[in-house]
Amino acid sequence: PSLIDEFLQFLRARHGKLAAHVFQHRLAGGQTRELFGKAGSRHAIKQAIADIKSAAHDFAAKSGDPALVSMVQRAMSAEKATVGKRRAAVGK
Repeated sequence: PSLIDEFLQFLRARHGKLAAHVFQHRLAGGQTRELFGKAGSRHAIKQAIADIKSAAHDFAAKSGDPALVSMVQRAMSAEKATVGKRRAAVGK
């Protein structure tokens, strides 16, 4: 199985079907807001996103691969910066 398949199995085992569904939807290019009310409540989807982020950190750490750990950390930092910019733009 691919690294993505392994992570998906890890995610599903740790956080259930909703987190796996949200991950697959985003991986396919879908927008998170498209899932609100369809796959779960807004709160449930946001919790699934937090679970995915936590699982990504744990999966990378468990892999023992420093390159994967670094890649996940960079991705999370970039995502955090994007969210910060969005919040700043809304606040203006």
